[in-house]
Amino acid sequence: MFRNRTIRCLHMMSKELFLRKGRANMIPTIEELQQMKETDIREIDISQLKDISEIQIDKKQSPDSRIRKYLEQVHNPYFIRSGEYVLKFKYSDNGRSIDDCLAEYVSKLTKIQC
Repeated sequence: MFRNRTIRCLHMMSKELFLRKGRANMIPTIEELQQMKETDIREIDISQLKDISEIQIDKKQSPDSRIRKYLEQVHNPYFIRSGEYVLKFKYSDNGRSIDDCLAEYVSKLTKIQC
């Protein structure tokens, strides 16, 4: 069993998305998602990545809908391209958003400076 809840969640969302679109053969397995996660950024073929400027997400949609739309566009949830740069994403299993983490970080910085 994979201990990474994020991988299981991505797998289920990918599965639902591709089955709905009639592309069952494109569903990444849990093992494939794990392999994507563990891939070294230096091994990525940048030409195979979607550029972040081309990704369209409707912020009015539910979080699940936005995740599905993202997965549909990028296919590999761990890597995207920004111009000539490859970006690697890591996902947290603690349920905290990046906004929460940044707010905590800024709060700690202000306490240090006082």
